[in-house]
Amino acid sequence: MLQRNVQLDSADPLVSAPGVSNPNQQVRAEDFQLLAEPGTPVTVDLTRNSTGDPFLQILGQNGAVLTENDDGGGNLNSRVTFTPQSGINYIVRATTFDPPDSVTYNLSVSSATNNIALRNPPSFQTGTQVSLSSFLDSRDVIQSPVPGVPNIQQEVIPLSATPNLPVTVTLTSATAGYSPQLAILNQNDQVIVQNGDSSSTSVNFTPLAGESYRIAVGNFGTVLNLAQYDLSVSTQPGGNVNLQLNSENPQQSQVTQPPSQSTVPVRRIFDLVTGSHVYTTDPTEIAQLTAATARYRDEGNVFDSAGPNRVTRFLNTVTEALFYSINASEVETVRRTFGFVEQPSGGFDAAIAPAAGLVPVFRFYNTVTGRHFFTPNTSEAANVRNNLPGFRDEGIGFYADPLG
Repeated sequence: MLQRNVQLDSADPLVSAPGVSNPNQQVRAEDFQLLAEPGTPVTVDLTRNSTGDPFLQILGQNGAVLTENDDGGGNLNSRVTFTPQSGINYIVRATTFDPPDSVTYNLSVSSATNNIALRNPPSFQTGTQVSLSSFLDSRDVIQSPVPGVPNIQQEVIPLSATPNLPVTVTLTSATAGYSPQLAILNQNDQVIVQNGDSSSTSVNFTPLAGESYRIAVGNFGTVLNLAQYDLSVSTQPGGNVNLQLNSENPQQSQVTQPPSQSTVPVRRIFDLVTGSHVYTTDPTEIAQLTAATARYRDEGNVFDSAGPNRVTRFLNTVTEALFYSINASEVETVRRTFGFVEQPSGGFDAAIAPAAGLVPVFRFYNTVTGRHFFTPNTSEAANVRNNLPGFRDEGIGFYADPLG
């Protein structure tokens, strides 16, 4: 069983309150990315301490609410049991039924196999002592720098701290088979200090002025589907430590995607509720969205997914808008922005630079709704420029393979 403390306060994003008749009323919420074994039921509980009325939601593709509960756990507590499916990025949203919403709840997640993991939302944490929960999975596998060890799992987390004050970093995990390794890297990726090979391991170092650091959390044992871990970082009174948790391992942006061997059409679907366009190659997602005609309008295939670069898709968990980018710097910025969750299965392939046979895909920003719009159709792009003053032309977003 995984357990987390949920403190709802002014630092958390606002969402529509589920328990009031006024649709404009908002409450605070905290989101957690959930990984779980497909086909095995998962139970999520959100319990109160002495005050408040917990409310649980499970979000799926595009931030759609898959299931929710108010008092299923008794005594105003919330409980949800659902069976995860493969290929879906699940978000556990811990919120409150209605204002007031500055309360503390307890979140617990369990399954028969306990093959589950939670990750804090992308966030920037600062203080004398900070902590976070995350996990390693198959996306974190890299080639090992250690002779005789073929592959390891590793996640790197940016760290800054008050210079010349000692810092302690502690890594703990209850995941069976996890062989934890902890290292501090400087801005040149040189190892300053490292330790490992126990269920709880710590390192100590003193940061220097003008230096930036990263915490490398690794598993040097058998590659695991899921390896949950908890990280705590502290310094002396009067000092600060700052952690930047991204929705994905920052190393992922450094991995060059192999060119596509076959083309798959990218479908464009308009969400009538959020005002966002969904661009997807996922046949399951396409089937689900096009069947929900009351909310989604199918606009057909727009280009093929093909090329040496990856267009990354993010979900804004606050506004439910989708954001797409092929620019590595922009992707990293969004990864570091609170409230955005990366959706790896929602991306597609394209090209940053022009090449023979490719067409430009134009990117526009709707200044009224805060959403982006992409089109390879020059006539459609001209219509947006000439007749829709609320849209800002942001030039060419990327180059794509035309439908063939």
